[in-house]
Amino acid sequence: MDIATGLREMHALDLVHGDIKPRNVVITATNISKLIDFAGNGFSEGYHAPEIHDVISRDMPWPKSLDVYSLGVLLNELLRKSDECSSGELDYQKLHRLIMACLSDVASDRPSASQVVTTLKEIGRAELCGN
Repeated sequence: MDIATGLREMHALDLVHGDIKPRNVVITATNISKLIDFAGNGFSEGYHAPEIHDVISRDMPWPKSLDVYSLGVLLNELLRKSDECSSGELDYQKLHRLIMACLSDVASDRPSASQVVTTLKEIGRAELCGN
């Protein structure tokens, strides 16, 4: 939820992170997740949207949908981890639908970061793996 909220705020300022992946997420001592590394060096293998190569080759401005795809990959990894250690109530079907929407091959079909935040609020903040 923290990462999606931060992404929503960035996108509201027309900023694209460009490299959302586990290594660029830190968790503070008060258990808040934060995005780091805004160098804009590009998407890491396995976390980039299918259209990234076209965006780069055409020297286009990076659309926000690229970040949403990467967030979907990250959420998918968290969902797989939560299957092993969930201790709270979580609407897995709704979360799975959200992740699949974020991972759409069609960029225009992906939700906005704001829509992701809204859906995550509807799903609830389950306590996963002690976090």
